[in-house]
Amino acid sequence: MLAQWPVGLLDDGNEGVADAVKNKFGAIGYVELSYAFAKDLQHVLLQNRAGAWVDASPQTITNAADSTVAKMPDDLQQSITDAAGPSAHPITSYSYLLFFRQQSDSMKADGFRKFVDWVLYDGQAYGAPCIMRRFRKRSSIARNINSIRSRSQAKRGRR
Repeated sequence: MLAQWPVGLLDDGNEGVADAVKNKFGAIGYVELSYAFAKDLQHVLLQNRAGAWVDASPQTITNAADSTVAKMPDDLQQSITDAAGPSAHPITSYSYLLFFRQQSDSMKADGFRKFVDWVLYDGQAYGAPCIMRRFRKRSSIARNINSIRSRSQAKRGRR
C-alpha cells in the first residue's frame, strides 16, 4: 500500500524510494539504513535525546539497543526509538517476527523454528556486529519460538 501524499513522487518500498531519491536531484526520502548504504545516499546527523548530533551507523543503532536491552521485558516488546545515551541513534527499531503459535503444517513449524534458531546463533556470524551477539534475552526468544506447534502436535501436547 502506498501513502497518498499531496505532492511528491510515489514509489514502492525501501528499494524504490532509495532509487527515486538517488536519481532525483534535491530529493528527500526515508529508507532503512541498509538501503541508504547500498545506494550510497547522503544522510543527515540527527540530534538524540542526550542532545548529541549522531550519524546513522550500525554502531549508533547498536548503542541505542544497548542502552535499553537490560530492561527488556519477557514478552520482548520494547521500543528503542529515541533511546537514552550520548551515542544512540534516535530513529532505531528492532526487527520483529510475527508468527502464529499454531501452524497447520508440522514441517513448516519445524523449519521456522530451525531458521530462527540459526538467525539467533550461527547466523550472527554472517551479519554486521549487532546487539544480538550480546542479547541477554535469547532464552525468552527461544521460549516463544519453541511454543510454535502444528495443530496435530498441539492436540497431542507435543512440540
